Amino acid sequence: MDIQATNEQKRILEATGRIIKINARAGTGKTTTLCLIAEHNRDKKILYLVFNKKNRDEAERIFPPHVKIKTVHAFARFSLSSLGKRFKTDDNFNVCTFLPYFGKERNRQTLATLSYNFLTFFLNSGFEKLEEAINPYIEDCLTEEQRKTFNHHEKRIIQITRDFATSWNKEEISGPHDFYLKLSHIKKTFHKELEKFDIILVDEGQDLSHVMLDSMSHCTKRIVLVGDTHQRIYSFRYALDAMRIMKCDEDFDLSLSFRFGKRIADLVTMFILQSKNEMNFKICGYENRKSEVSFYSDLSLVNQEIKTAILSRTNMALFKNAMYLRSKKIRFFLNVTSNLS
Repeated sequence: MDIQATNEQKRILEATGRIIKINARAGTGKTTTLCLIAEHNRDKKILYLVFNKKNRDEAERIFPPHVKIKTVHAFARFSLSSLGKRFKTDDNFNVCTFLPYFGKERNRQTLATLSYNFLTFFLNSGFEKLEEAINPYIEDCLTEEQRKTFNHHEKRIIQITRDFATSWNKEEISGPHDFYLKLSHIKKTFHKELEKFDIILVDEGQDLSHVMLDSMSHCTKRIVLVGDTHQRIYSFRYALDAMRIMKCDEDFDLSLSFRFGKRIADLVTMFILQSKNEMNFKICGYENRKSEVSFYSDLSLVNQEIKTAILSRTNMALFKNAMYLRSKKIRFFLNVTSNLS
């Protein structure tokens, strides 16, 4: 890889700490930095854990061959060896899966939602038994009204969720990807498999499950954790921000974005400083890229000759803008991330 490292990247390559964190802002060369680390350690056995298939496929095209690239869920399944290969997955596991278990009850939707959320919470938690997850789920995840409903129906909810977990374990029905991630944690195969590598590169550190965080906390190998607190999107799945939580030996920033120029960088910095009061936040624009910042109350005024990103505060505004652009036959696209394994 013939890439001229920036000063920030050079400092990262010179790091000697066992656990290092890289706070990478949008477009600052996160993947390039990890590639440089891999190239800098050709004699090491390296694992790169990514969040989804898209990231894995992209990484496989640019990382050197001595790096094993796995999604977190695929690595969990791999760590379970022959046991993991037998499991069939259900990508349609959701709230509706629980509706039949509550018949025609008036609050069946609420009960199904509580059951699904509780089981999802447990699968992503560091607890080994369902009972251990009950109080944390109630205290940290539910409103006062939801707590009353959960407590009133607790025995039924626990029994139903237990039956699901048991059926998955017996391979009677297909389960979600989070199930074998959980199983690899309980059996400690995830942790043991990590120990076979010299360096573990971990992507999306702002959205790690309790399972991942716990496994890394027991790992004795070198860990490079990269992420951006300001790009958290999976808190609804009870993910943790390891960029804030996990202790490290050295902490670095990637603040030079190659996606935009100074004007956008200055605006982003102002927003973060004003809205989150983070006085240490910094992002710099690339001097060779020109950027413009404009504010519109009417999309018809947007200059169609310039590639433009439109930010919408709500889904309703997003669809409204999309319908307008479609009616004017203006091409646009939405960027959606999915497919975890």
